[in-house]
Amino acid sequence: MNEQNKSDEKSPQVTSGITIAALLLGLFFLQDTFLNPTRPGMIDTENGYTENTRARLWQDPFQVVNEHINKSDPKKIIIKEVVEQLTEKFPDKNHSPEFKRSPFPKDPDQAIEYGTRPTRVCYRDDLYKDNEEAAHSIKELRCQIESKSADINTTGSNSGKPSDINVLAVMVPGGPYAEDREWRLRSRYALIMALQDQGYSSEDADHIGFVHFVNVCTKIGPTQGETTDICNMPAIMPYEWFNAHTNDPETINRDIIRPNKILVLWLDNDAFYRSIKPLYMLDLLNKWITSSTPEIKINFHVIGPSNSDTLEKIYHEVSKLEIDITAEKTYQYEHLANSYLYTASATVKPDHLINNQIWNDKVKDSNLRWLNNTIVRTISTQDKIANTLLCELALRGITPYRIGANKEEIKKKCNDLDDLKLNESNQPHHIALIGEADTYYANILMRSVADKIQEFDDPANNSEESKKGNKNSGPVHYFKYLRGLDGITSQSALTNQDKGKNQETTSINPREKETKTFMERPIGHSQLDYLLGLGDNLKQLEKINIADGKGTFKAIGILGSDTYDKLLILQALRNKFPGTPFFTTDLDARFLHSSEIKWTRNLIVVSPYDLQLNKIIQK
Repeated sequence: MNEQNKSDEKSPQVTSGITIAALLLGLFFLQDTFLNPTRPGMIDTENGYTENTRARLWQDPFQVVNEHINKSDPKKIIIKEVVEQLTEKFPDKNHSPEFKRSPFPKDPDQAIEYGTRPTRVCYRDDLYKDNEEAAHSIKELRCQIESKSADINTTGSNSGKPSDINVLAVMVPGGPYAEDREWRLRSRYALIMALQDQGYSSEDADHIGFVHFVNVCTKIGPTQGETTDICNMPAIMPYEWFNAHTNDPETINRDIIRPNKILVLWLDNDAFYRSIKPLYMLDLLNKWITSSTPEIKINFHVIGPSNSDTLEKIYHEVSKLEIDITAEKTYQYEHLANSYLYTASATVKPDHLINNQIWNDKVKDSNLRWLNNTIVRTISTQDKIANTLLCELALRGITPYRIGANKEEIKKKCNDLDDLKLNESNQPHHIALIGEADTYYANILMRSVADKIQEFDDPANNSEESKKGNKNSGPVHYFKYLRGLDGITSQSALTNQDKGKNQETTSINPREKETKTFMERPIGHSQLDYLLGLGDNLKQLEKINIADGKGTFKAIGILGSDTYDKLLILQALRNKFPGTPFFTTDLDARFLHSSEIKWTRNLIVVSPYDLQLNKIIQK
């Protein structure tokens, strides 16, 4: 089932689909090979004067930058000590702080060398006003862009042409939780692999740079120029440079006019969600980066936002405007005029985004047109996911709606599938939906499923029982929970989990049983006691339904964004409902792990993405 999300003339059309997966024990059970890495841990030799942070390409950019900041003393990174070190290294020369770096300075006086690696910072007097930490300032990043744009590509058709730069601002969850960290790890890995395929390699595979917005905000105060807006930016913004290969004939021939350099910015999506005007902040970031060098061609595009909550915030921001975004001399987001926001993970459908706002009717159409041209949806929306889900359940004879005269219409909605097992008794089956209470994504997804059930329902059915959201008598029963059911928040707890990951045994010792019992007590952060109570409540409700002649639960759905929560819910409910199909959204490799297959076996997953892309794209 494909969705054509974009039809604007200046950008390619984007097509996305929905994947159905049933996780079968025999097909997906992982091999019984236990990998035991033997690499010794790295000795902590990070130098306090190093501007860039040591990081492998597969590491979480936020984690390594935060660790670097916590280890470093900002007072050490000042021009006085830099000049002192140069003086000690070259005592016979006069060292002025007014010099500029290049990736590999011809004059060794222009850089402090650690081993054979020079520092990567544009040192200038004006960067050090008010004790600003130059190495991690937005001015430093602009200086790098100016410096790199002067490089000349001497290979292929771009020979003698100043380097064009593409900026990719990637929005990822910035939280400290395991699911947020996993998202960042996967996003960075996927992006780097995609750039590799397009003929780009990291300029420095061992380090990552960053802008320290909170440091500038704290030191200068809220009264000078752009500082107020700087204080609304994320605390940190990691970034890294990628260069086009000059010795790869395949990629050079495939795209002759590609930009020579790509600057990847890692943006904390949570900070933009907390902002009153996230789109304005993106426009401002674009301005700071690109406007300092107008003679350089710099393309600025965003991969994000990373969730439906922030996308809804952007629509809310635009709905409050009293002017036409595109009107001459009043252009609200002028620096985003030629930019796109590629939303690869926000699935809420446009109707919800539009109808939940109060618009100025005079400018609504023009501003919505601008939004539709700027935001490129590369993922199937929730209404399509809900439709596919109901069709998949119907293939298994599960219909939480009355068929009546709607049989042919249901077949059309399911692309005329011949194997649908529609309930001839015309009595709706009862299902349970368990969803997150604290995300816009899950709330709208549950509503989308309820709306789609209404569309499938017999139009002649006007009973109270058919009304969505009726928990007492309707065929759909709703339950909610808060993210983080296990109560784990600290990095130390995650470290302990990692230590025990490869120490699984076939039996649980008494100490482990005691710990498990303690975690399930009705105290503390853990919600495991609520989860156990949820299973009991569902079982009790099923008994009442059976007594009333409504039958058992025919399916149980888990609708949320945190995979670890889904796995816990499956653990809690599988044994209580051994013959009941479970379904969820968003396919994840963690469902296939041997330690989880006991709970995820035969789980129905409706997902916009498979574990791999189309072969043409994946390669």
